[in-house]
Amino acid sequence: MFTESPQNLKNFIISKTYLEYAQWLLRDIENLISYSSKPVIATRYGEIEARFEAIQAIINKADEVNQSNSLKLQEPFRIHYAYTISFYAYEKYEFSRCMQEQDIEDIDFALVDIFRSAIETNTLYQSYLPPDHYESYLCKAACIESQAFIDSYQTNLLSSEGSLSNREGAAEAMDIFEKTFQMIDSDVYRKKEFQALCSTSKHLSIDHAAFNRFQKILKIYIASLYRESQTQLTLFLLIQEHSKNMANADISDDELSLAIESLEKFESKLVEVSACSVTTAIVLCEVTLKLSNSLDEDLQLDMLRPASNFDELFNSLEYNYLSNLPVTMEAL
Repeated sequence: MFTESPQNLKNFIISKTYLEYAQWLLRDIENLISYSSKPVIATRYGEIEARFEAIQAIINKADEVNQSNSLKLQEPFRIHYAYTISFYAYEKYEFSRCMQEQDIEDIDFALVDIFRSAIETNTLYQSYLPPDHYESYLCKAACIESQAFIDSYQTNLLSSEGSLSNREGAAEAMDIFEKTFQMIDSDVYRKKEFQALCSTSKHLSIDHAAFNRFQKILKIYIASLYRESQTQLTLFLLIQEHSKNMANADISDDELSLAIESLEKFESKLVEVSACSVTTAIVLCEVTLKLSNSLDEDLQLDMLRPASNFDELFNSLEYNYLSNLPVTMEAL
């Protein structure tokens, strides 16, 4: 990939970024329909339908840009494109059934397929990347979390005992995000990507201020993923404790109600944390496209379920913790 010319690399990054933009906007729809009541979804039904049409236009734009990719770089593009189409189809399916009254099947085969597709996509794309590229680390973390979800999902359906897979997956992903954050400043491929994106700029030398902003938003994005995994880990521990309480015959009704209320409050926190990750990812996509003068303003969209505390992430405990870690380099 990095043996290609700057122009070819730039074109590939643009095409892939449009697909990632579409994926995160689909995640925004997922946050809205998964955690909203039917009356709320009903009032925004037309807005959500229009959003799917807008996302399809973004996917079409990515495919259009890909036509100018070199044959070598069209291969990794097709990996991301196939997953984006599958994710789009799944969210359309979820949207169509979220207003239906019938009970959801015990096993959501479509959801499991999406996580399996995510593992396949990240594994295949990782094979195109240098092992010390920051995205290689992110692919590894995504595979771990997706596999942990599948293992835990199947275990919970077949057993009355909770699975440790989600806990272990979230903890392992956090370790990888720490390593990813630590390597950003020394990642030579990151600078090559920036130079490729700015290849049409009149500046002959690198714009260090712009590059530092480019790096900062990536670090914020990684910090948001770290916080989301950390929040999920805490939620899994609460669920495990809740399961023990449910099995305790001596627990009082008041204690049980308090435990359920605590769990529900934390689940609502997870929604906000997820929205923050989506917001950060979308900003990262927009910054990348703006650097290359490739952001089509007609395709720029506001979030349906925006984060209310996005600005807090810049001074969050997670970002400060990751920023103060000693720099170490480990191969995956």
